[in-house]
Amino acid sequence: MVNTQLDSMSQRYLLYVPPQNIVDHINLYRNLKDRDFIWQVSKDTDSKIRTVSICGKDKPGLFSKIAGIFFLNHINIIASQAYSLGDSHALDIFKVMPPQDLIFEREKWGKAEKDLTQALDDDHFLDNALDKMPNTLAIPSGNFPETSQVRIDNETSSFFTIIEVLTYDFPGLLFSITNALYRNGLNVNVAMVGGKIDQVIDIFYVRDIDGDQKIESEQRLSQIKTSILNTLPHIYSKEILNEKD
Repeated sequence: MVNTQLDSMSQRYLLYVPPQNIVDHINLYRNLKDRDFIWQVSKDTDSKIRTVSICGKDKPGLFSKIAGIFFLNHINIIASQAYSLGDSHALDIFKVMPPQDLIFEREKWGKAEKDLTQALDDDHFLDNALDKMPNTLAIPSGNFPETSQVRIDNETSSFFTIIEVLTYDFPGLLFSITNALYRNGLNVNVAMVGGKIDQVIDIFYVRDIDGDQKIESEQRLSQIKTSILNTLPHIYSKEILNEKD
């Protein structure tokens, strides 16, 4: 059974995830049973960081809804990766900051878990969270900030459309982007969320939810790009704005 589960995991996962973590993830998969998801919250060597490993049925929007629940519960996402486990399950790994009130941390995780259950049952549970996204974002830099960019690569992979988003970080960023992907009928099969000095680069390997294939239509690709950009706030320099005042 272990060999079967290992065969369903990507080479990238097997290459970068430590063996002990792989054992933990296999145990999550075994304990999932009929549930939609199961998660494990562990404390990193750095006590200020938590790793949340989530194994679940690969329902459309799963990755986005997890990110949305963290935003709703004021749990800041530092990094994240998403993997497919065969055709019907997914493994999502998030590095997050713990809740501010550590005395009630267990209760906070319990609430977040209940919220995710509701979000998976009710496709509009997180609609109100979208209203809390900022329209503008001030960057503490003396230079004009770079505008947000969305790059789409349909050549590198034979199986996925690769979407790369370069922008500045803000609470709810990952939810904002992945919700736009989900609402455009895309499923996130692989995700890599990282940083570049003061900016972030989020990379998503996506396929069509209905057809489970790459997105070939230029019109649809343009629509996806526009949808992502429309979810991101207008960025300006705080110092330059003050100088104008």
